[in-house]
Amino acid sequence: MIFTLLTVVEETDDIEFIAELIVGSNMNQFTNSETEDAMDGDWISDMVIDILDILGFDLYNYEGESEIYGRYFLDSGLSMGFDYNQLAREFWQKYC
Repeated sequence: MIFTLLTVVEETDDIEFIAELIVGSNMNQFTNSETEDAMDGDWISDMVIDILDILGFDLYNYEGESEIYGRYFLDSGLSMGFDYNQLAREFWQKYC
């Protein structure tokens, strides 16, 4: 996922695309199911959050509402409790 994300930021400045890629990186999107594959929940999402934290993007610094419209990786839009658009913008600025 991180390799894809780093590749994408070199090829586009579409912040919504990048934000949706981050949000879409969870087990339910890949399996089209509502089941959890680990006792602690969605381990892929947790791993993505940990990797972003290691890269200097603590998700809790982005608390606030945001809308992800579901045009690229998601089946439908989502209202999120974190501002993934701002996270994606800062990620793009750092790695582009």
